[in-house]
Amino acid sequence: IPSARDKLIAMGEFFARSLHEDIELYSALVVFWESSFLDASIREMLLNQYRRYDTLITGFLDDGERAGEFAVSDKKTYATLMIAMMEGVVIRQVLSKDIDLETIRGNVAHVMNRLLPALDGRGSAQKTGRKRGPWRTGSRV
Repeated sequence: IPSARDKLIAMGEFFARSLHEDIELYSALVVFWESSFLDASIREMLLNQYRRYDTLITGFLDDGERAGEFAVSDKKTYATLMIAMMEGVVIRQVLSKDIDLETIRGNVAHVMNRLLPALDGRGSAQKTGRKRGPWRTGSRV
């Protein structure tokens, strides 16, 4: 895979495809989350998995910055948000089974491109037409 951005997109697309192909596996993940509240060993196992995901994603972000693809001010937070978005899709699909996962998979690149604006030739993010999200203006969503 040629670029860090492409690797992040491929990761998200793989996740959506695997959720579509093996919902039972992801249903078990919800049980693990619940069990982690009562069992410290399961909680530690899940936390170790999160650490691996964080390392993988922040590594891709480091690669993208070095290559001049994008700049991320807080890679740990970005990794947490990316994982949380994927887990939100898991929870929704496990509970309702009504998400069109092919549409989700088809929109991964769009979401990644919005979250990681390309850098222009001077090293600054290109303007996307939207300066602030509602969370910065004090309004509630």
